[in-house]
Amino acid sequence: MPVENHPLQKTFRPGDTSLLRNKQGRCRRCDKAQKPGEKFMFCKGCNVALYCSAECQRAHWDHHKPLCKYQQENTAIMAAHPEAVAPRASGLPSILEMQSYLRDFTEIHRPSFQGLIHARMQSMGGTEKVLTEEPKVCLVPLKYRHPGPEGINPALTFTLSSLVFLPLQRVLSDAATNRPRFTEAWEASTASRAHAKALFSDDPGFVDILPILFAPHAGPTQFAYSPQYRTLTGDMIPELPDSARSQIEMYSAFIELGIVMRPPGKDAPPVPGYMKRLNDGKKWEWRPLWKNWYVDPAWTTSSMKERIKLLKRKLAEAQRSS
Repeated sequence: MPVENHPLQKTFRPGDTSLLRNKQGRCRRCDKAQKPGEKFMFCKGCNVALYCSAECQRAHWDHHKPLCKYQQENTAIMAAHPEAVAPRASGLPSILEMQSYLRDFTEIHRPSFQGLIHARMQSMGGTEKVLTEEPKVCLVPLKYRHPGPEGINPALTFTLSSLVFLPLQRVLSDAATNRPRFTEAWEASTASRAHAKALFSDDPGFVDILPILFAPHAGPTQFAYSPQYRTLTGDMIPELPDSARSQIEMYSAFIELGIVMRPPGKDAPPVPGYMKRLNDGKKWEWRPLWKNWYVDPAWTTSSMKERIKLLKRKLAEAQRSS
């Protein structure tokens, strides 16, 4: 359950069922980012946690040990019970495949989910109001979307209906009955959550780390943690002049259409793009749609309905020229 602050991936390979979600992630202890060409070591127990050095791994072990043990137990359970990972219904992927699709989908749309969650909290009175009244979990219901003619586009494997903020205790209470392993995972992550929160505590704009529960209607759930701030200043998503409602519509449209936000270069703000199919679908790489989107009059002077039409047109043009 890593904190969502690692560098954004731009290359995805459908079918990769490894547990390591972002191979360019930050060190789990010191939050150091990898330099170009540098490869961090990962925990061989859980195959999830990344570390910049053996020293950081040893220093973080007391925090990581409970979650590492849980992950190893979970892996052993699935290996011993192949029926547990079989497709839940006809036409659906196996649980392991669904897990990998969910991992890639949430990573691909991480900026859009962050913008959507922030805008939703703004519409509810602001980040501080939502997160300080009582601990919350953001529940993101998803529905599996069957592959199109080009195969599995990792940006289009799920559809989003809405998202809701639920009291943490209610989520844990429901999980105790329906998903006991989920409750175990939450308890095992206590030390890691406290350590992650401490990484951001010196930032005056930091409010809290929000647990996000991505929940497909069939298949495994996924927990992530996203640092939340009073405003988007300094964040990866540029502040837009639209209302919170317009931002909710925009980010929802990005996710629905498969529009992927990524920075085109170092220190550049994210721009809308798409996933380009390569090697007969064995690899998908991000490509920009256009670089000056947030100052382009075709975008800035348009209504949300017109913007969605513009996105569809740009996406169609890019796919035709591929």
